[in-house]
Amino acid sequence: MPLKLKVLDDLFRIAFTEETPAEADRWATIHDHDGWTLIQPSPAGEWNAIQIEQEFGLDEIGILLQLLQPLAASQIPVMAYSTYKTDYVFINSKLLSKAVQSLKEAGHEVSQA
Repeated sequence: MPLKLKVLDDLFRIAFTEETPAEADRWATIHDHDGWTLIQPSPAGEWNAIQIEQEFGLDEIGILLQLLQPLAASQIPVMAYSTYKTDYVFINSKLLSKAVQSLKEAGHEVSQA
């Protein structure tokens, strides 16, 4: 099923820390057994976010896979981030054009600001 995707306007910084983060301007904070991953909007960021514009339930199967397969086939590394309603993939800004082209060739609709 083709997905409707949107490249967000902001650039993002992705960082890791073992300390509990204090920054208030973070977009997402992910805690695991090793520490904290922070995703923050930053004009100096090196990552772009591609959002799936549709909402999906937690029981949907294979939605993120539809993005990851064409990106992997194009040798594009990603960081995926899932929310309750949808998913995001973060792409290094240097590879964004290649990623967008790959996703379009896979049949997805990609809008950019």
